[in-house]
Amino acid sequence: MRMDAASEHVEFANAPVGNQTIQQRRITIAPEMNRPMIIAAGYVVIIVAALLTFIWTMQRRFIYFPTGDVPTPGEIGLAGVEPVTFDTSDGLA
Repeated sequence: MRMDAASEHVEFANAPVGNQTIQQRRITIAPEMNRPMIIAAGYVVIIVAALLTFIWTMQRRFIYFPTGDVPTPGEIGLAGVEPVTFDTSDGLA
């Protein structure tokens, strides 16, 4: 494979494949199309990296830590309701 910088073509030389020979082909590379795609891919990588960094740094805030202070039903406006607790075999209520 040979790249001609002046004409921006890639040439593939004849290569034997079994009993056949691959004919020489020229593939045109469009640099005006490659540059925007590379820039767009770069932006996507930066955005994904920023999002993952944000989630990693804020992960402690995404965890639910119960406070242990449970208000009575009357304090939150529930009338005629009584709290119920169950004792478990490991002693937790």
